[in-house]
Amino acid sequence: MADFNPYLYSSNLYKKLENPPELRVIDCFCLWSDLLGFGNKFIEKNWNLNREDWEDIRERLLSAHSVAIQNTSNKQRLLILNDGIAKVCPFFKSDYQSLLLQSSFFFREAVMIHQEIKKKEASKGLPGARTVVAFGNSASYIEPEFKYDDYFFNYTKPDPDGLSNAAQSVGNPTVIYNPAELQMNTAFSKAYMIESVGSKGGVAGSNIFIDESVIDVLKLLADKEEKGYIWVEMDNYIDFTIPRAGQQKENVVIGFRFDKPFSPSGLRWNTNVYRVQRFYPWDELTSDFYFDLDDHDGWGPKN
Repeated sequence: MADFNPYLYSSNLYKKLENPPELRVIDCFCLWSDLLGFGNKFIEKNWNLNREDWEDIRERLLSAHSVAIQNTSNKQRLLILNDGIAKVCPFFKSDYQSLLLQSSFFFREAVMIHQEIKKKEASKGLPGARTVVAFGNSASYIEPEFKYDDYFFNYTKPDPDGLSNAAQSVGNPTVIYNPAELQMNTAFSKAYMIESVGSKGGVAGSNIFIDESVIDVLKLLADKEEKGYIWVEMDNYIDFTIPRAGQQKENVVIGFRFDKPFSPSGLRWNTNVYRVQRFYPWDELTSDFYFDLDDHDGWGPKN
């Protein structure tokens, strides 16, 4: 008598559910960016849009999302959801990039996405996007996707280890999406909730806002990598820079100029949020170049 093979009378769906991957918790940044005023057209038309309306929406989404897609490295993960953009930067070990340098690359891309969308929108009389970045954890605990074939019992397939005829006929599409980097992602949760309070909560306009969790972890990384950080408070702004070595104020790994922090109203926890005025990238002296988020051209200094 042949040995009984329970696998034949099961499916890949049950196999995945009964044998989930080990819990993996990682540190990460997450950006959430939302096109301003996007829902107005839907409300004005009571959700009944004509073809011309859909063409306008398509053009706006293509314009914004193309920018995000072109400014995402292969180490990060990008999720597009309606008019929103979620961008995750997981911390990973590397022989050639420190965590601070990885962070600097992420923020440079975040600023470039925000500014390019803002300029494209302004050229069409549109309001741009509001962007929030937070730091937290991602806890992946389940398979990131379930396919059409997973729902078929293995004994019904020509090859129990292969695809069913039905799955082959339709290309075995993904039925459930659950990206590992966004599974129970607290950085995403914080960024999304801060952005959602909007102008009523003090998070107003087409600006980039950074949660204090980002400042805290960048300070920790600066100390861990023995670079230190420089924090200068003036009447109208705060400069926060992490120098490459020593106290060289103009030669930085990463740097920001912020408004003074504020606590958004309407949140269910206490935090401080900083609106970004400038971003100093790793590959330029701060006196020679910076991204100017308050200027239409988007960079400075001026010639």
